[in-house]
Amino acid sequence: MAIALFLQQQTPMTLDSGWVGPVIAISLLIIAGGVVTAGIAMLLVLKEMKETIDRTQGAIARTAQHMRDIGAEGEHLAHIVRHEAEAFAKTGKRLRKKVRQASDRVEERLEDLDALYEVVYEEVSDTALTAASAVRTLRTGGKWVRRVKRFFPRSRRRK
Repeated sequence: MAIALFLQQQTPMTLDSGWVGPVIAISLLIIAGGVVTAGIAMLLVLKEMKETIDRTQGAIARTAQHMRDIGAEGEHLAHIVRHEAEAFAKTGKRLRKKVRQASDRVEERLEDLDALYEVVYEEVSDTALTAASAVRTLRTGGKWVRRVKRFFPRSRRRK
């Protein structure tokens, strides 16, 4: 209405101003049609956005489920790795214990063998000294026997 009053004040026409009302009504109808068309277009865009959001939410839900599954697999894998690592640690511990025990036994046997070698060495040394002494005694004893033989005349054998 304000537009009609504005137009009446501005136009000094003497003609009938009955055309202004229908023009304004047609303009308003065109504007209303544009607003309705824009509204319908917005509704279509909003519907498409809702469908996109629904698809995205479905994809996010599937992705979240996959992530939970991967997390569960990761936990399972971590459990297996932890179990295997503990088994390796136990095996290593047992092996170190066995190697330590074997090393101790070898060390004891080497000490026993060393003691045996010392005893054998002492015995061999004593035997060698005794043998050398006996040989020396025989040599010197043989000279002593020759000296004594000189004093006794040789007996001749008769035939």
